[in-house]
Amino acid sequence: MLALCLSIFQEMASGERTSTPKPDTAARRGGKRLRSAIGSDSSVDGELSYLDLDTGRVLSASRTDNISMSTNLYDTIMSKLLSFEKCFSKLEKLDKLDSIETCVTSMSLKISDFEHRLDNSEKTTKELVQSVSFMSEQYDTLSVKCAQNTSHITKCDSDLHSLKQENDELRSTLNSLNELNKSLKEDLLDLKCRSMRDNLVFTNIPENFKTGDGGRRYENTEQELSTFLLNKLNISGVQFERVHRITPAKSRSQGPQNPRPIVAKFTLFKERERVRHASYKLAGTRYGINEQYPEEIEQTRRKLYPVLRQLRRQNERAVLIKDKLLVNGREVRPDDLPAYTRQPTAVGSRPQASSARTDGPPSTQNTRL
Repeated sequence: MLALCLSIFQEMASGERTSTPKPDTAARRGGKRLRSAIGSDSSVDGELSYLDLDTGRVLSASRTDNISMSTNLYDTIMSKLLSFEKCFSKLEKLDKLDSIETCVTSMSLKISDFEHRLDNSEKTTKELVQSVSFMSEQYDTLSVKCAQNTSHITKCDSDLHSLKQENDELRSTLNSLNELNKSLKEDLLDLKCRSMRDNLVFTNIPENFKTGDGGRRYENTEQELSTFLLNKLNISGVQFERVHRITPAKSRSQGPQNPRPIVAKFTLFKERERVRHASYKLAGTRYGINEQYPEEIEQTRRKLYPVLRQLRRQNERAVLIKDKLLVNGREVRPDDLPAYTRQPTAVGSRPQASSARTDGPPSTQNTRL
């Protein structure tokens, strides 16, 4: 718009720049003539606009008036227009300043947010530094402890190696001791058997108590046994070193029906064998004669007695010698006993009467004589 105004004033001043132009000169030059047509499309209330000009010059009065402009006025107007142009230029700069201010405000907000983030980052960095410092201290402590543990483990490993050697030596010694103990047990068991080899156990012989001086009850066990041998086995004149009754196991109740067993130690082994071999005469009676063995052997014999009876009911040739069961001349081990106990008993067979050599004695305490 400003440029358009400048161009109009330049055209108005292009004709004559005198202070008092002549009318005929202006008419002769034809520079400032009005158009013959009045009231054009661009006119408002009879006034003319710059669109009604023939040569682009502006008329500020009526259509019939001529306008002249002096050089000073022209210069003044041009200077003012230049001032306006500068003002418009400044206004444009102000618009730019507004946009710059908006940008600066936005940047200020961003900078503020960045400063807030930076503060948080610094705070987080400080915390991280503290954490790293703590971790470093912990690492140093753990390193020291690890070194101590390593030294301790090395020492324990050395001690363990020494203990392992000692353990091997002790194990070897223990094995030797176990073998020695086993050998000693076997020797002791053999000694026990030898000390009892002259003994026989007589069961179910009635007790015959007598009353002596002072009302004390007593029994002459040796006389009772001699009478028993004479009446039941027809054996007399047997010499004994010692004869006494033993207390039965707690499982058996004492009383007239269950008298205490008698253990007799014979002076001569031949007489002991003569009485033992005559025990077959007691078959079918409640009496029994058995050899005396240590408790270890008796426990094994108690397990073998039922098998022995069952095998004899099956007409097998079975013999119990000490703690060994021989079936048809072959020894039956404890692991083989279930195979024999599962065999069914023949239908209609009657169990043989208990004899002194086959039936085991009641559970008694072993007594050496």
